[in-house]
Amino acid sequence: MNSNFAENLRRIRKEHNLSQEQLADKLGVSRQSVSKWESQQAYPEMDKVIQLCNMFNLNIDELLNKDIKEVKEEKESKNRLNKYLDDFLNFVTKTINMFSSMTGSQKIKCIFEQIVIALTLLILFFIIGGIGYSLLETLYLILPRVAYNFIIGLLEFIYICVYLGLSIIAMVHVFKKRYLDYYTEVKKEVVEEKIVNEEKEEVNLPKKEKIIIRDPKDSEYGFLNGVLKCIIFMVKITLAFVFMGFACSLVGFVAAFVLSLIHIFVNPIFVGLTIGFIALIIANIVGLVLIYDFIFNKKIRTKRLFISFLVAIALGGVAVALTFVNSLNLKVVRENFEYKDNINEIYNYTNDFNIKSYAITEYKFVVDNNMTDKVEINVNYNDTFEEINLDNYDSNTILIREDSMLNGNLIYIYRTILDSLKKNEIPAYTYDGFEVVITTSESNIRNIIKNMTEHKDSDVFIKDGNYYLSIYRTRSNSSCYLKDGYHYSCVDIYGNYDEKDISYDENGLHYDSSKYDCHKEYGNYYCDNK
Repeated sequence: MNSNFAENLRRIRKEHNLSQEQLADKLGVSRQSVSKWESQQAYPEMDKVIQLCNMFNLNIDELLNKDIKEVKEEKESKNRLNKYLDDFLNFVTKTINMFSSMTGSQKIKCIFEQIVIALTLLILFFIIGGIGYSLLETLYLILPRVAYNFIIGLLEFIYICVYLGLSIIAMVHVFKKRYLDYYTEVKKEVVEEKIVNEEKEEVNLPKKEKIIIRDPKDSEYGFLNGVLKCIIFMVKITLAFVFMGFACSLVGFVAAFVLSLIHIFVNPIFVGLTIGFIALIIANIVGLVLIYDFIFNKKIRTKRLFISFLVAIALGGVAVALTFVNSLNLKVVRENFEYKDNINEIYNYTNDFNIKSYAITEYKFVVDNNMTDKVEINVNYNDTFEEINLDNYDSNTILIREDSMLNGNLIYIYRTILDSLKKNEIPAYTYDGFEVVITTSESNIRNIIKNMTEHKDSDVFIKDGNYYLSIYRTRSNSSCYLKDGYHYSCVDIYGNYDEKDISYDENGLHYDSSKYDCHKEYGNYYCDNK
């Protein structure tokens, strides 16, 4: 006995709200027969199977062998796809028919309105994207660069796809409500039917008569209302991103409030900070409620929210006053760290020996004329630095790489500031706890400084027999002048010129004015062939 038939019969009977007795009456059989079919105790005759198929719009194979639920879902899916395709084709057909019936001025007006809507959506796209990107920039501080780039790229792709889809929907919706729906209504009214001599005849309008897209009363504000609805829709999407930003900031303010409350007995300044964070939390919640009510068209509780905002402002004023008064008791202390760690390396000297650093700008050179073929680099640092490394950048260049505790170790900063606040002090941290000393012969020192200052603005002075070098900035496409054998100043030179024809010293730029035209802008020179 086929179990699919019994299950299918029971399902379609219930879907059509028929009892076994009602179905039996329609088929001209007894209720017991239907009951036996559904319990697989009997099987209907072929004429009854055909009658069931006709009654429920099925074929014999679907009723007897297939799962009727899957068959129904498959049919609904096909019908839905066909409906979407038909709707799209109808939309295209109506649009073409409408444009063919419009006057020239109506076509220009319609196209102009769509361009204005598209530009409005484009402006909102950049505004929303800018806000979202600024909110996501905080991830750069907590995520690895590869993960950050992947997440940003993925979110950008999702944002572009979602926004493009919503924009198309918005434009089609406005176009449909503004033109197609009205055009359809007019077309229905321009065709009439009448009976003449008991025969059906159609009254034809003149072929060249054009439709009227909007009556004067509706056309006055219809376009503005359509654009306004579109703008409100996109504003709500923008506010949804702002809402997420407020939610994230609320988490941060609550965390800061808890930390401030925990340390309230460390220093009186935390009293003001705690009250300030309470004010920020209240203001943040007010913002969240306002955005939520606007997005979901809720009634805005103006009075309650306004009072809450005034409370937040009052608490903010109290917090500023208390923080300011308590900060008067704090002393700014410049830490004089003692050097606790040291790294020392000795290298062979060459004429192109060079020292580079991405962060260090001051160097001390100690003269030792016995070291004519050696260079000693000694780095002294304190506990504000986690690690110092001397790496071979290339065969003749040494790279000094430092990892600062102050730049990356939040726990270190937190503990240091907390210890200082217990003593009513504020630490003024500088990089004074870092010293680079290069020892070699004087002639070597002068040559090394020359190599180090190439394409750089720098200064060199001698004190107590030691050389001191300060590097201010590096120039990418520069010309520098030598003073006492060192590069003291550099300028960037742009344009089409031969480097051999142009030189620079303390008196300025030197060039052949008959061959080049040079002028200075914002501290840089621009030279081109005449």
